[in-house]
Amino acid sequence: MAFRDRTDAGRQLARKLARERERHPIVMALPLGGVPVAYEVARLLDAPLDVVAVRNVRAPGSHLTVGAVAEGGQIRIDRELALGAGITPADLEALVAREQHDAQRWAALLRSGRALADVRGRAAIVVDEGATTGARAVLAARTIRALAPSRLVLAVPVASRIAVELVRPEFDELVCLDVPPRFIAVGYWYSQWTRNRDEVVLDLLARRMEPAPPPPRPAGDETFASQPGDAG
Repeated sequence: MAFRDRTDAGRQLARKLARERERHPIVMALPLGGVPVAYEVARLLDAPLDVVAVRNVRAPGSHLTVGAVAEGGQIRIDRELALGAGITPADLEALVAREQHDAQRWAALLRSGRALADVRGRAAIVVDEGATTGARAVLAARTIRALAPSRLVLAVPVASRIAVELVRPEFDELVCLDVPPRFIAVGYWYSQWTRNRDEVVLDLLARRMEPAPPPPRPAGDETFASQPGDAG
């Protein structure tokens, strides 16, 4: 086992990312398991933490991942793999639609209805608990690239060789602590591998999430203009 738990993995990643601190990055977690890892990265880099909602599309009754979907409509599906798993085109369409709906629901819940953080001109570090196929990381990269960050980094504790090959072209830098020659599953590399409870994830995000910007004042609205006698 390479990592005691997600907190340990996040701290190990943060040490490898220490040089990013001077770029004043924003850390973008992939829910749900990536949030505890990303929280430690954000805490040790003194960076704000946000989340980009990406969900795996799995074969029914199986852990086999055939693709992923992201908030905002990004989709990546391995149709040959899906067909080989016995998923009909109609069933695949229904699976994708369900996961798209859940991705939007996740985004609304985890960010309390706010839009993705403004990363224009900022370094963004995408963090997950690991990468099996790399599909989630690819969609996260494309979602965040559309927001014009100055630099995009993927940081994961462990990844398969297949995932590394897939994600590397999508990011300016990949930081991965372990690429085992025989990859089994992400959870295999953690001594403690537990389900992430929604309330724990929400608490971690709330601790380091940037305050929402105030809404723009309508042109000509002087409602809150200083009045004579107001304290300076």
